[in-house]
Formats: sequence, C-alpha cells, structure tokens
Amino acid sequence: MLDIAYLVFLVALVWAVIRQRRPWIGRVSGAGQQGLRLTALVVAIAIGSLGMLVIAIQPAGQHGIYRWLGYAVGSTMLVGALLYTIGLAVWLDRPALALRLSGWMLMAVALVVPSTLTLALPVVAALVVTLANIPSGQGPQRSTLGRPPDGGQGSVTGIGGHSRG
Repeated sequence: MLDIAYLVFLVALVWAVIRQRRPWIGRVSGAGQQGLRLTALVVAIAIGSLGMLVIAIQPAGQHGIYRWLGYAVGSTMLVGALLYTIGLAVWLDRPALALRLSGWMLMAVALVVPSTLTLALPVVAALVVTLANIPSGQGPQRSTLGRPPDGGQGSVTGIGGHSRG
C-alpha cells in the first residue's frame, strides 16, 4: 500500500511540473474555483487535525529520537496545513501561491516519512491542482447576492415609477 501512495505522489509531482506553464485552474469558473477551494480546505483541516493527533498521542514506551520524530512529523503536518489554509484564503497572486506551495510541501514532506501516515499521501498529492499562480483578474468575482444591480443607491425613478426631482 505504501508503494501505491508513493507512486500516486510521484505522478502528481510530475503532472505539476509538466502543467506548470499552462495551469488549467485559470479556465475554471468562479463557482468551480470556490468548490475547489472548499474541498482543499476540508482536506487541509483534516491533515492538520491528523498532525495534532500525532503530537498529542505519543505512546508511553517511546523515548529519544522516536518521540521527537513523532513531534516533528506532527508539527510539520500542522504548520503545513496552516500555511496552506492561509494560502487558500488569500487565493490570488504570488503571495497566496507561495503560502499554498510551502504548506503543501511541508504536509508532503511529513507524510513521505515511512509510517502509517504515508497512506494519506495521495490525498495531499491531489491538492497539487491548487498550486498555480492565479492573477487577480482570473479569480472568482465578488458576489453581488442581496445587492440591487445599482449598488444599493436606489433607482432613478423611485417608488411607483415616478421620477425623483
């Protein structure tokens, strides 16, 4: 099973390098990008929670390097998930990409260490689709739900169709 997890991760890395010049996410609609962001957010929260569990639950018999390795893996997963989540919230332009990329790399590095946690590596590998620079003009537009088309200024004709003077 670990071999399959490593293979999926390797395929995702190769795909990301090949698609680096022409990211497809810029062609996705605003609603599609919002759905992708929400899904990635749920995955990042799950990985961060898993990291917190690794930190909190250390077997009593572990001493020395094994105990510190557990702390290192758990905290790397947690910090990576936090950076990735902040990058998802910002979403547009280079700083957001830097946050998503650094968070993704930290989560991936923590899960590459051979353990039972490595089985979650394909889930983190799937997040590679969000690692593209999205310029400000290509992001989802602001929602105008609940606002009238005139921006809340009131219509020219007023109530009942009579012109205001």
